[in-house]
Amino acid sequence: MRRLSDSKLVENSELLVFNQDVSWLSFNLRVLNESTDERHPLLERLKFLAIAGANLDEFYRVKVSRIKNQRAEIPNHTNRTQFKEIYNQVIEATKNLFKQKDISFRALLDELKTQNVQLVVTQDDLNGINSGALSQAFEKIKPLLTPYVIDAVHPFPFIPNQSLGFIANVKMVRHNKNQMILVSVPNTLPRFIWLEDSKPTAISIDMLIYHHLNVIFPETTITDFGSFRYLRAADIPAQDTEVEDDAVLKEQFEKMLNQRRFGEGVQLILSAGLPKKIKQYLVNHLDIPPELSFESDLFIGYSDLFEVTGYDAPTLRYSAFQPLACPFITTKNINIFERLDKEELLIHHPYDSFDTVVMFLKSAAQDPQVKVIKQTLYRTGLNSTIVDALIECAQAGKTVIALIELKARFDEEVNLKWAKVMESAGIQVFYGVQGFKTHAKMTLILRQDKQGAVRPYVHIGTGNYNQNTARIYTDISYFTSNCEIGQDVISIFNGLTSNIAPKDLKQLILSPSMLRNKLYALINQEITNAKAGKPAQIWAKMNALVDPGIISKLYEASSAGVDIQLIVRGMCCLAPGVKGLSEHIQVKSIIGRFLEHSRIFCFANGAVLPSAQAEVYISSADWMPRNLDRRIEIMTPIQDPKLKSTLLNRIMLSNIKDTANSWTLGSDGRYTHSKLDGKKFSAHNFFLETLMEKSK
Repeated sequence: MRRLSDSKLVENSELLVFNQDVSWLSFNLRVLNESTDERHPLLERLKFLAIAGANLDEFYRVKVSRIKNQRAEIPNHTNRTQFKEIYNQVIEATKNLFKQKDISFRALLDELKTQNVQLVVTQDDLNGINSGALSQAFEKIKPLLTPYVIDAVHPFPFIPNQSLGFIANVKMVRHNKNQMILVSVPNTLPRFIWLEDSKPTAISIDMLIYHHLNVIFPETTITDFGSFRYLRAADIPAQDTEVEDDAVLKEQFEKMLNQRRFGEGVQLILSAGLPKKIKQYLVNHLDIPPELSFESDLFIGYSDLFEVTGYDAPTLRYSAFQPLACPFITTKNINIFERLDKEELLIHHPYDSFDTVVMFLKSAAQDPQVKVIKQTLYRTGLNSTIVDALIECAQAGKTVIALIELKARFDEEVNLKWAKVMESAGIQVFYGVQGFKTHAKMTLILRQDKQGAVRPYVHIGTGNYNQNTARIYTDISYFTSNCEIGQDVISIFNGLTSNIAPKDLKQLILSPSMLRNKLYALINQEITNAKAGKPAQIWAKMNALVDPGIISKLYEASSAGVDIQLIVRGMCCLAPGVKGLSEHIQVKSIIGRFLEHSRIFCFANGAVLPSAQAEVYISSADWMPRNLDRRIEIMTPIQDPKLKSTLLNRIMLSNIKDTANSWTLGSDGRYTHSKLDGKKFSAHNFFLETLMEKSK
């Protein structure tokens, strides 16, 4: 824990917060812990291990890249000392993560063997493997491997991002000469190759190379060997993306994606046992700080385990479920727009089908009264049913406008591709507002009624328009024909395409112009009620809480007696349970089968939660400076009594009651898992069981 001074938001005082990078690493440790939880099927536990590996890769490519560059910019000794302390915490937490991943993987390897599945990742694992099967597998990759001799006339080769390499000292028998050799493994090759053996066996490509090193380098004797994996920075400087012309912006992003291949080194992972001389050689030639070089005793590149989690073994996976189809689209002869004229709709992904969102657009394509469709797109995925539906609308003669965010990290290339596809289909494509990311999730459909009046129909979500993540992320979709919300969405879209800030919004709260102040006002309202002796409560669910201003205001609310329940899946910089400061705040993180992604904010408004009097909102925004100050986000009030009750009494209350998948944050920054003795309540299982009942 540290104290941060923030003169803008907490005048003349210090704010007690946890460092957000250390908090993020703590979150990833909770994800990793799921790989040891025997309540999950075996291959699902292996998937949690792969997720923890992929998360750490992204953290280093983005966060650690920034941290490295910030070190030189810190102006005074006190801040440099504080920064160094945090930097060292990040390094030590990373070492612990590597150690814990190895421990978990060893246990999973043993359990896989009991299920007659073997992963060959060490020399010992090669014992007993059919040599013919190994040779057959090697012959498939041999032509694609590039062996190098490293000496004065053979310089060290370029190593791509996330590239796996094999390095060894060998003795050349013919010349009686010691030589360093390297085999670069193309990223296009799979990390694991399934062998044609009597039992399911997958060998890691580095072990396959090791076993055939004498084939790659004949007449040699191996003296030392090992693998390494190299990560390059992926962050995009903000100033590099702030241009006014859309065509120039697209061209700039295409160049940036190419330049990303040459990013500076941010992590080097080495197999344990490599001689110090080889380690130092790699550190020097890959130009990476020694502290960003880590060792792994068992395996390098845990994100590659995604490849084997797809093994066909239904008993080793979660039981499949079919998301519930919405009656709005399954009932024959019902027009979805006429239905929305009568009632609003709220659905809970992944338990409710994302097909409802897709059919909302497809219905627009088929309805002759629909004239215009507008949508924001952030992360669509490689194969997008949403983009297909937008194209169908354009082909049906509708005016379709798509606002696609090119700055969605690691989705830039996919979004560029979809932008070109949509433009070629006659869709008008825009790229947002200069200097801001457009993160709001909105669809607007404008339809002419029988009297000729144009009516807006709106979808607002907490999650991306992505049918793949909608199967594993929990999110909220809200459909309405409310005129005020519709007019607000029209104003926001017009602002996004004209660069003129919308004014006089009636219902929606927009960032960066409104959201922060609205949240302050809602928290202040609870403070006023607490001081007046009225019930005062806040329930809030989000992915991250790091904003100093919001944290300060929550501390103020706690000190006034407001009861605050926070469900924060990832980073949380607020310190709960500190006497005299935050003793009325409880923070939990839910980690389980589904990734908790919805943002739901509930304020008691003078009554005990849950109640019809509460003010309830859904949002695309977490409580982070980037969401409140540097992104286009919306927060939407849910006023329909039935929908409000669903959010409060069903979704939020179930998450608050959850003990099976919950981790509680202590005032010392440590998370503790609920004890598993006795009967525990799982929100995920509850929602799935309810789904099964409705499906009968």
